[in-house]
Amino acid sequence: MSVATSLIEDQPARVTPAPAETLYQFNESPLLVRQSQQESNARSYPRRIPLALKRAKGIYVEDVEGRRFIDCLAGAGTLALGHNHPVVIEAIQQVLTDELPLHTLDLTTPVKDQFVQDLFGLLPPALAAEAKIQFCGPTGTDAVEAALKLVRTATGRSTVLSFQGGYHGMSQGALSLMGSLGPKNRWAPCSAMACSSCRTLTTTAARSDSAVRKGFRSTSITWTTCSRTPRQACNCRRR
Repeated sequence: MSVATSLIEDQPARVTPAPAETLYQFNESPLLVRQSQQESNARSYPRRIPLALKRAKGIYVEDVEGRRFIDCLAGAGTLALGHNHPVVIEAIQQVLTDELPLHTLDLTTPVKDQFVQDLFGLLPPALAAEAKIQFCGPTGTDAVEAALKLVRTATGRSTVLSFQGGYHGMSQGALSLMGSLGPKNRWAPCSAMACSSCRTLTTTAARSDSAVRKGFRSTSITWTTCSRTPRQACNCRRR
């Protein structure tokens, strides 16, 4: 038995089924208490779904009290085949048996190369001939950050249009583009970029001003300060 499995098995389970009227009343378990004490406030799902999950199979998850739920989160879409699908388990076991490298940063491997070839094979030929692939981090926010860098590099522009109600993630760049004030009020998010001429840093900061009182939820204003004299010697400006 592995250390992880032994810790799971040692958790107290409900022996007698709870009455139907209290079965899905969620009280904090010792695991949830420790999570709230030891993990940062960046955690989000446990605030709304106070569950400590013990095992999972297919579309179902089971908590430490033996209650079963349909997992509609599905790992934010990563568990397209459900939990512990036999094909996935077989593939993982084969990787371990063959002693394949488990992490190589961005160095290529035969498995990675095969994945890229399969992916490009699904693209229209004209697109595949010109396409480039970037392996981002494991979150959608990382893809958003990569897209921001890409469009700024490709266009040479620094202004990005965002819309009210959009959610792009919790990183600084993604927060600065978010139209809803709630998630970013605490952090006063900003992103920095350099002036194309003098390399002075430009800061994009979300702020509440008269536009909010007029009905807009938030505004994003780019301020540029330049130490050059005369100021006209570079492209710095408020925009």
